Amino acid sequence: MHLEKVVGRGKPIAYALDGYPIYGPTEPDGSPVKDLDWMGGHESGTIGYHYHATKQYPYLNGGFRGEVTERDGQVDPQPRAQGVRQALPPLRGATIVGFEATGPAARRLTYEVAGRKGTVAYTVKDDGSADFTFTDPQGRSTSEPYAPRRRGRGGPGGGPPGRGPPGGRGGSEGQPPRRPPPPRDAQPPRAGVALHQPAQPASRAGGLDVTSPAIGADGRLPIEFTCDGESISPPIEWQPGPAGTASYALVLWHEAPDQVKSYWVVHGIPGSMTSLPKASREIGTTGLNGKGKRGYDPMCSKGPGKKDYHVTVYALSALPKLPADGDTREALLAAIAGTTLAEGTLTFSYERAGGR
Repeated sequence: MHLEKVVGRGKPIAYALDGYPIYGPTEPDGSPVKDLDWMGGHESGTIGYHYHATKQYPYLNGGFRGEVTERDGQVDPQPRAQGVRQALPPLRGATIVGFEATGPAARRLTYEVAGRKGTVAYTVKDDGSADFTFTDPQGRSTSEPYAPRRRGRGGPGGGPPGRGPPGGRGGSEGQPPRRPPPPRDAQPPRAGVALHQPAQPASRAGGLDVTSPAIGADGRLPIEFTCDGESISPPIEWQPGPAGTASYALVLWHEAPDQVKSYWVVHGIPGSMTSLPKASREIGTTGLNGKGKRGYDPMCSKGPGKKDYHVTVYALSALPKLPADGDTREALLAAIAGTTLAEGTLTFSYERAGGR
């Protein structure tokens, strides 16, 4: 609802996917809102049917008054905001402090780490490619060109469609894009280094090489480790952490349009180990996955198309202090914020046969 301050009181803050406008918590003339239906909308003699943002559920719109197309249990097409750079985990300890236009097709993001500022500047060309310049808090600059990423089904930007079936949660186009993120660490990546490319099973993005003998050069996860196979965890290997590494933690995750999903959380892995075998259960402590259960949640995609998944391994200077019944991915990341010495991510892809 903060967008009302930007667009002006009395104007729509977003449009639902059925085309009807979403207004703020009052009518355009400032009068109180009355008689909202279960979808969070109502008729008005001056502007017709419209939705209102509320401080209680459904917050924006709880369903669709207008006609929408449902495909695979989701509204299609979905709005997209996807840049030419792949989304990476955020830089720890960084705060975004500025974002400005430096030209008609040029932008600059400023972030701050420990009181020192760095920038990510980019210029978008006519062909959709972009030139990035990363300047870290130490003043070192690196430039990299990026080509547009291939687009997928459902609209520009590719990726799996978002949530929002008719009669359920609504969707809106009022959210700002989440890209580009600041560089992953204080020193910007070197030109030509591939970060988290699905066809490259090892990644050096965070200081650790993370690999899997089960994933070949095509970067695909074998069916053995999915719900259509044996539903067991894949073997994971990583290079030794830096001096002072007391333990390791591991998270398998996937970035959906509306959330980050967690499939496998393991912490308390001894600092002397640099691998987990296939179907690992005895090493470290298995935390809660995104379904609230302890164990490995096998890939079981319900939507069509190939999707990317990530295994991130963290080298820690101490065992994380986690609640006994609350060791989720989110709790783990919060607990290790000050003890992470190095990290690395392996990215692989999976496409369920027949798009089941």
